[in-house]
Amino acid sequence: NGRGMWIFGAQIKIINKQQKVIFNAQADGPYMLINLLPGDYQIVASYQGAEQKRALAVKADISQKLNIFWK
Repeated sequence: NGRGMWIFGAQIKIINKQQKVIFNAQADGPYMLINLLPGDYQIVASYQGAEQKRALAVKADISQKLNIFWK
């Protein structure tokens, strides 16, 4: 379908505006729910040597969704 595939075992890091890693875990499934304080973050996802980065601006009292697809 061109959207990628479900994977398990991706390494997920979240880096805050001060360049400090505030979250670092391996995803046990295709979904990961993380509560973050409002602010600007960089999400770094790694899987089998490939890495993807996304910027994320978290706002107060608003749920947000970030999708990362692997091909």
